[in-house]
Amino acid sequence: MPNGDGAWWSVIDHCDGLVLCDVQWGSRLAVCNPATRRCAVLPPRAEPTRYSGAYLAFDPAASAPHYEVFLIPNLPEKPPPPPVRPNLEAHRRRRTFPLQHEMAGPFCLDKMFSSLEVNGAEETEVDEEFEQQPAESPPTPPSSMDDDPYSLMEWPPLPYRLEVFSSRTGQWEERAFVREGEKVTTVEDMLPLGYAYRGPRRGYSVYWQGALYVHCRGAFVTRYSLSNSKYQLIETPINIANYKWEKPYLGKSKMGVLFGMIHGCQLSVWILHESAGQMEWVIKYQDDLRPLAKKVWTLSESGGQFGWVLKKT
Repeated sequence: MPNGDGAWWSVIDHCDGLVLCDVQWGSRLAVCNPATRRCAVLPPRAEPTRYSGAYLAFDPAASAPHYEVFLIPNLPEKPPPPPVRPNLEAHRRRRTFPLQHEMAGPFCLDKMFSSLEVNGAEETEVDEEFEQQPAESPPTPPSSMDDDPYSLMEWPPLPYRLEVFSSRTGQWEERAFVREGEKVTTVEDMLPLGYAYRGPRRGYSVYWQGALYVHCRGAFVTRYSLSNSKYQLIETPINIANYKWEKPYLGKSKMGVLFGMIHGCQLSVWILHESAGQMEWVIKYQDDLRPLAKKVWTLSESGGQFGWVLKKT
């Protein structure tokens, strides 16, 4: 692995036997093949930018197998608030010296000097006039629509530009994906959810039949078609925004793309059915894990050892 110089690294994605590694906190990426014990460090990007996640696409069954690495852009930066404009009207009322265009008739020094008299009548009148002004009412709070226009910004944009590395060319390139379907989402829809995660993996990806499925934020799975450079937004089977402490998982089997989550000791797994461009999640498996959790707890309390056995049915 690429740690000969003492660099910190971790696994951030994998796909059909290849492993994508993050070296030095994202400053470098490496693709490793544990079967051949070979590792390739990707070249630096021309204009390094921050990204939310890196994902690997690889099909070992292809006639000429090549892999690609996709960088999913970060959400756009929130613009700074507009500068506060001074209240020019209040500033004008505080002024005690009249300007020439405010005086009747030609230019005259008498009125100007009379305004300089200490405790003079004219200055007192101006001050009293200012003091008698009613207090300015607080500004009307903006509506929810105008309160945070950033959250209502369309995201992903059209087109959606991703940085992609291809082992075929050995270079990074910018690839534009066009949205497919009528579903339009905003920054608020794509904000990261509140569930906790451990390790560097911020999301999960699946490469299935020429398309890359990525769930890295929000209540949507994004499907990138590599053949026609189009992307499609697929809602998750449940509103995972309501589940703040459960982490969802994206995977695949011989049947297709799977979405799973454990909530309240209940394991649920959905499979994605695709037909004529329409996407539908169908529940595939549900099981109550409380009996198993009770057995594990009993074994751990008694100091016993246990292991996991995966059975194919």
